[in-house]
Amino acid sequence: MMKWILSSLQETADLGYYMGKQIDQRFLICLDGDLGAGKTTFSKALAKGFGVEDMVTSPTFTLLQEYQGRMPFYHFDVYRLGDEEAFLAQGFDEYWEEDALVVMEWAEMIREILPKDHMEMRFFQTEKEEERIVEVEAFGPVAEALIQQICTFFAAKGEDR
Repeated sequence: MMKWILSSLQETADLGYYMGKQIDQRFLICLDGDLGAGKTTFSKALAKGFGVEDMVTSPTFTLLQEYQGRMPFYHFDVYRLGDEEAFLAQGFDEYWEEDALVVMEWAEMIREILPKDHMEMRFFQTEKEEERIVEVEAFGPVAEALIQQICTFFAAKGEDR
């Protein structure tokens, strides 16, 4: 697991945008952490880096928002579903089989059924107003390669995290 400190919401957005630029194949990113810790800020910037031109909004009340970038971009909010059974009953697991970037907020609720190759990111607020800690864990070769690219992002900023 890697851990980084993001000093501002802009840096959270910069990380998302950078990651969106790097992803060019089917992939799943799971986002968890504190309410208001930057998951949606990150997701909006990720989508922009991935080529989505539409305004990205939180899928809190719709469960799923669909966009088009270099490939489809699916943004889920699993919180209201509650568990794996409800997620599977909706057929949402089929989205993992598409050539698309899938971002799932509150994915910890369905951890037991996640595909093997994915990335988990957990966002936490600190005592400083805009500062965030992000913990990132890779599962599978695509996720591991993306973590190395994230390390390059921080190295380019001249920061050892």
